[in-house]
Amino acid sequence: MAHPDPDGDDPALIDPRGARLDELLTHGKKAFQYEYDFGDGWEHTVTLKAIAEAETGLAYPRLIDALRACPPEDVGGPLGYEEYLEAIADPKHPRHEELTQWRGPGFDRDFVDEKRSARNWPNLCDG
Repeated sequence: MAHPDPDGDDPALIDPRGARLDELLTHGKKAFQYEYDFGDGWEHTVTLKAIAEAETGLAYPRLIDALRACPPEDVGGPLGYEEYLEAIADPKHPRHEELTQWRGPGFDRDFVDEKRSARNWPNLCDG
């Protein structure tokens, strides 16, 4: 995992706040794991697809592709997110009103805000 090592004694763990891709992708690796929010257990796989010259006028780092939107902050990890999606989709769900009010209406799990995600590296889902 690429995340801070509080004791500094595990060489496999790297603090992403100052990390460079060449530090994370060593020995021919094309991907690395990133753990966000240790208490909730969100794990991401970051994959290098290509290396290209920087384009003038673009901000870096930048997100090129993602499968879905980031879950709302503090939703309770993968299991909490699953319940959240079920609840907001079903007006008869016991927690529908509570969770819709908590996050607000209109959450779309398929909308990826690429600019926001790149701005917030390494906390990809933190607003």
